Amino acid sequence: MTYMVARAALRRPRFKDNPASMGRGARGGRAASRAPLQAILCRNAGFSRQILTIPVPLPHECGVPGGLDAALEGRRFVPLTLDTRHSTLDTRMNVSNRRWGWYVRSLPNLARSRALFLARNHTMTSFIRCKVLWDLCQEQLQRKVPGAFVECGVWRGGSAMVMGLAARKANPVPPLHLFDSFEGLPEPDGNDGAKAAQYSDGKVGGKLLSIAKCQASLEQVKSALFEQARLSPANVVFHQGWFQNTVPAQAGSIGAISVLRLDGDWYASTKICLEHLYPRLGRDGIVILDDYFLWEGCRKAAQEYRQTSGISDPIIPVDEDCAYWRKTSAGS
Repeated sequence: MTYMVARAALRRPRFKDNPASMGRGARGGRAASRAPLQAILCRNAGFSRQILTIPVPLPHECGVPGGLDAALEGRRFVPLTLDTRHSTLDTRMNVSNRRWGWYVRSLPNLARSRALFLARNHTMTSFIRCKVLWDLCQEQLQRKVPGAFVECGVWRGGSAMVMGLAARKANPVPPLHLFDSFEGLPEPDGNDGAKAAQYSDGKVGGKLLSIAKCQASLEQVKSALFEQARLSPANVVFHQGWFQNTVPAQAGSIGAISVLRLDGDWYASTKICLEHLYPRLGRDGIVILDDYFLWEGCRKAAQEYRQTSGISDPIIPVDEDCAYWRKTSAGS
């Protein structure tokens, strides 16, 4: 199987560390032992750049130290062979966690590859979380689940970028509502546990004051979404301020919600978002808790809300930190 990797400029690679893989014209003049590299222009990927198609190796077959990691980040290319019988690339080879690695790992869906490539430098979440977020947004559109896409906790806009790009070709395009202080995280409180207290340097009073963590400005996010991802400003609504001030006051302006992504970390932030936004999630709507397994307060708020609201829908893990559930009835 062949995968395509985008590069800003096409150069004939030199496999200095693996002479047996040299192609025609490389030092030694030996013919490549695998399929030759081909230069093509891939407009479907959304890049006006040349694309290299490369056969893809397991790390022990590759002469470049670090396998694909070194190939992508060191501006060299190695022949690679993917065993498509395996569900993920992670179990077969050391794939880069940088944006070119995310691009390759998102294939063969070129639109998803482009979205995750763009989002990589604007998010602290994992590759699998971004991939699942894209797939869930696409699934909601295919199911024709009505409602907006909503994110509470934006940081630099990486996940918002994924959500917006996933919905860009929908008809109609669901609005993207983004809630954030754009000042960083507030203080946690006693419900958030010792780990949160350590992270906030002992500031555990629950005050709506920034602890100078996870800071990003509104201008940074607008630049990422409108200049880099080229989302339409007409489809994006910013709700700037602390959740306790913005969510109760502005939830009514959103209408129905199809995808609700919560990334507020703390107990109070998660609780107020669930209380005011979850009731707007219609049947088959999805709520994603980015820190369900990471932060004690986030998990506690979700569990309490599910218990008091009689929610029995199964919680589905995404990775070691994140989980989601699908709302199976309008009353759950």
